[in-house]
This record gives sequence, C-alpha cells and structure tokens, in this order.
Amino acid sequence: MRTLSVGCGGDFSYFTDFVDILPQRNDVIKCDMNTEKLPYEDNIFDEVYSKHMLEHLTDVGFAIREMMRVLKKGGKLTIITDNASFFDFARGRTHLGQYEELRSDTHEDRHYSLFTPWHLRNFFRKFNIKVEKIEYCGNIHSLLKPIAFILSLTPYWRMSKIWIKIEGIKNGI
Repeated sequence: MRTLSVGCGGDFSYFTDFVDILPQRNDVIKCDMNTEKLPYEDNIFDEVYSKHMLEHLTDVGFAIREMMRVLKKGGKLTIITDNASFFDFARGRTHLGQYEELRSDTHEDRHYSLFTPWHLRNFFRKFNIKVEKIEYCGNIHSLLKPIAFILSLTPYWRMSKIWIKIEGIKNGI
C-alpha cells in the first residue's frame, strides 16, 4: 500500500511518501502546492493525506486536483484544515474586522482561507470525491479549554473544535 502525506511538516507517521514546501528531512520532496504539480505519476497512491495545509494555499482547487491525480480510483483522500467556526478566531477578532490589528510587521500570517464543512463538501463534489466522513476535531491545550468545554455542551458546539476533518473516496473517472 502506497500512501502520500502532502504538506507533512514534521509529521512522519506511517506514510510511504512525503512532500512539503519546506522539507525537514532528506526523504521529503520539496513541492509548492500553490504552483507545482506533485512529482508523481497518475493513479499511484492508495491514500493521500493532508493536515494543516489547505488554509495556507492560494489555489485550493489546484492542490486538490493534484492530490486526486495521483490517487488511485477507490483511493482515500483525507484533509484536516482550520474550522472557520472555531471560537478563538472570533475571540481574536478575526471575524470582527480587526484581525489586522493583531498582526505586526514581525509576524506575517500566511493563512488564506478558513473552511466550513460545506466548503469542503463543495470541493469534494467538484472533484468527484465521495464524502465518507466529515467531523470536527482538535482540542485546545490552554487556558481556553474551559470555554471550549462549555461550548461543546451547547448548540454552538461546533465552535469548540479547532479543525475539520473530511475523508472521501475517489470515484471512477
């Protein structure tokens, strides 16, 4: 079974192949998913996985198209990305129109998108990926944990999770 981690960062779990814009090991291939095609033939991976990369891309469609190109028919695509509903984004004034005031010249934010499950389903639909599972995930490890816990017990529970994970299967083309 051949598996690919796209935008692996420092995560070197059970995958057989790795690509990242800033490789941290010799066996990771340098690839900018904003502009470069994945350096693999078509239809060779059983699974393609991407965690914390989608929100940093300027052309999400290009990256998903490339991941689909190298994925075999019936192969699994898993993406984990930022949850646009996460309460700390609003607490940090992201959704209140004051996000730029939180940034300084020494800290450049390289996020281009935040996603909801609906956004991710739209991408999967566009690229003929059958959604198998979608869930909110990720827990806070800070003083904000009690707020997240309280939110998790309310109708606003989606705001308590940092990420969204979507899994799908490549349909025949």
